[in-house]
Formats: sequence, structure tokens, C-alpha cells
Amino acid sequence: MKRYTRRRFLSTTTAGTVAAFLGGYVDSASSSPNDQIAVALIGINGIGMYHVRQIAANRLARVVALCDVDDAVLARGVRRVKEMTGNTPQTTRDYRTIIDDKSIDAMVIATPHHWHCPIAVPALLAGKDVYVEKPASHVFQEGRLLVDAARKNGRIVQHGTQMRSSRVTAEAAEVLKSGILGDIKITKAWNVQDRGFAKPVSDSNPPAGVDYDRWLGPAKKRPFNRNRFHGTWRLFREYGNGDFGDDGAHDLDMAAWALGVAEHPVRITAHGSNVKPPGYREFPDNMNVSFEFADGRVLIYEEWRDGQIIDDRLLDVGTTSKRNFGSVLIHLEFCCPFMPTARGMQRGNSGIYVKAKWEVQIIDSFAWHHENRKFERLSKFGRCGGINEMVGPRINMSFPPLTWQTYDIEFTMAKFDDSGKKIAPAMMTVLHNGVVIHDKYVLPPAPPEEADSQSKERAKGPIFLQDHGNPVRYRNIWVVERE
Repeated sequence: MKRYTRRRFLSTTTAGTVAAFLGGYVDSASSSPNDQIAVALIGINGIGMYHVRQIAANRLARVVALCDVDDAVLARGVRRVKEMTGNTPQTTRDYRTIIDDKSIDAMVIATPHHWHCPIAVPALLAGKDVYVEKPASHVFQEGRLLVDAARKNGRIVQHGTQMRSSRVTAEAAEVLKSGILGDIKITKAWNVQDRGFAKPVSDSNPPAGVDYDRWLGPAKKRPFNRNRFHGTWRLFREYGNGDFGDDGAHDLDMAAWALGVAEHPVRITAHGSNVKPPGYREFPDNMNVSFEFADGRVLIYEEWRDGQIIDDRLLDVGTTSKRNFGSVLIHLEFCCPFMPTARGMQRGNSGIYVKAKWEVQIIDSFAWHHENRKFERLSKFGRCGGINEMVGPRINMSFPPLTWQTYDIEFTMAKFDDSGKKIAPAMMTVLHNGVVIHDKYVLPPAPPEEADSQSKERAKGPIFLQDHGNPVRYRNIWVVERE
């Protein structure tokens, strides 16, 4: 078999997923059985079945073995390989038979996280090359063992953070390298998804054909429960790493790469909670994490609740931050729809609420025309950018609909001395498409007659993207809390 050097291999991993892992092995001019890579896959449910399809479709590789603890999953994998290639792979429940088979060149590991390194490290020691799904390790120390095993044995390991290998990432790398963005000090990874809610169920016997003891492996022995098995195992600490260590691994990897850090952070602060009923998961269903590095750089990770990712990975209206904020810097991009028959407040209406109280309006105000004079006091220059029911923007900076626009908002909470006397009011500065439309605008306090008005001024609150029924879309939202 003709193999590339490690350097050549790494230079060719530009297509996503396992296809890139195979691309470094074989001279593409050859596809005979003797020159194909003999690949075994361990853990073929979910993303594992996707890898089965990818490798079976790659003429540089040959699926020779499948390993899974669920006989029904194995049967599906065999059918898929046979349909695509005409060959019938070997099957086993025991990954050790694959490691011991010297005819197998490479292994793809897509098991639950707690099995990643216990399989990958022995495979490397046996001379196999390995593709291991994200995260590479279930706990920190395992990752170090994986790196050491690969280096000591001169083997190739590819981690399943394939976003690194995409064409758009390569183009982004050129932008960063050019210096046009300056010195990057802060990056942000964020994730919006809803895994639903699995009502707690009683323990039961494992399904027929499932080797549950082998599935548990190094984890604590416990009765079978379907909420801790296929799909939802990632929500429990003994087997997975929650959303943060699942899809979050992709987001964090890209943010760390763009930040240009090569060392571990010196400080990590994190907050998480559960907004859904307890019992169906052990990890928080929302998290806000800050990673601080020795040179002052910061990576921020956030999750949002009630949000929906739609229309080519854009954020829909009706989203509320899971975390409450005080004084903040906010950056967001929004796009108003084209609604030519709508008028005034019906054209692309949404808004961003700070502390769920003060709204910076979002409306399609391009070429704004006053049809109702009573609004002129607030809308001389259109309503987009106005602080609702308080003040309109200094100037209409609205771009045409279907154009991405930006808000940069600096909100400062009211300040009180030790005696409770207010010494500074709440203020807001707003830039619309880079132009100041409000400069330290003083926000009114809660009415004195309102119960506990001072406590309300002191309290933090969420950020909310209002839903007025119009298809306004959002992206690239940054929230940085200030002292």
C-alpha cells in the first residue's frame, strides 16, 4: 500500500469528515483491493452510520469490519455496506478483535464519549491509524494519553472537529492572516438548540440483542434505562459531556483557533442551570463560560433558550438569553424582510430588549415616510434604532431590507452608594451600522410608586429578541458583561 507522509496527509485534509482521513492514505490513481485502506468502524449508530456511508462510498477504502454492542445497529450497517459495495463486512461486539487483526489499517471510533480513549489508545499502540469523533477524550487526562500514544508510535490521529477542514475556514484563515481585523482579543462560540425533554422512566431490561455490560464498559455498573442509552447518553456524566462537550466541541475549537491560542486557559468561569424539569439529564441545559488566557485573550461560550436556528443557520425572533445581565456591551447583526405592502410599524418589526425592559427597536425604516404625524416626535428619522416610547434615533441609518445591519449597544446600570442613594442613572449608547444614534441617553427609573422600584433598578435581567410576527433574522450576537 502506498502511503503519504504525515506532512502530506495533514496538507490534504480539506474535505470534511472521515473522507479527509482517508484522503491522505492512498495514491488516488489506484483503487484495487490491494491498495485500498482496510477500515473498521466501532460504534455505528447515529454519526457512526454516516461514517459507514462515507467510507463505503470512497473508492480508496474498504469497510472490512463493523463493531457495535447492538445487534440491530450492526445489521443495519451490514445492509448499508452490502448495498453500496457488494461486500459483507465482518461483525463483532468486541473491539479488541479488531485491534488484534493485523490486516486492518485504520479504525473509526464513534462510540459514546467514555469509550473514545479506551479504544483509541490501544489501537495506536497496535499500529492502527485512528479517526476519533469529538470530543477526543471523555476527561482531560485521557487526551494527554492519546497525544502521547500517537507520537510514541508514529501513528496518525484525526479528531472529529472537521469544521477546521472546510473551505470557508481556509478562507477565514486568509482573512485572519491578512491582519485586516487587527489583533483578535475576544472570540465567541455560541450554540442554540433544544434537545427536547425526555420524561423520566423506570429502569428496565436491555433490549434484545444489546450487550449492555459491554456498552457500560469503564462506567459504573447500573440497571439499564432507555433515557441513558441511544442518543441521550451524552446528557449523563458517566458516558458523555453534555451539549458543551458535544456540538460545543466544534464551536469551541473554531473560536480557539481564531483567537490564536496554543496554551490552556489560566482561568475558567462558568455558570449553568436547567430551565426544563429535572431528571432527564445531569448536565445543565444552558451554560455561559469564559476562558481567560495568560496574554489577556478571552473566549466566551454561550447557549440561548427558546431559540430556533432556521434559514441557513440564522437565529429566529422570540429568543431570550438564558443568563441575566447587568451592564453590558452587545453586538448583533439583523436582517429585516422585504415587505413592500406593509406600512410603518408593520414593516420588519422586532427589537432587542435589554434587561427585558428597554427596547432598541428594529423596523425597516429605509426611505421612511411619515404617514402618521403623531409618531413624528419619536420617529423624525424613522423608528429603527429608537428606544421605544422614549426617543427616536438622531439619524436614519437604516439600510434597505434584506441587507445585514448592526447594532452596538453599551448599557450601563444605575449606580447606588452604600446608603442606597442613586449616584448615577442607567444610560444607553447605541450605534446603528457604526454610527452613533444615541449617546449616553439617560433611561428613566422605575416609577417611585411601583413596588420595590429601587430593587428593580438594581436587578439584572435577560436579553430578549422580540417576536412581532415578522421574519426578522439575527446572527453574530456578542454579549460582554462589564463591571
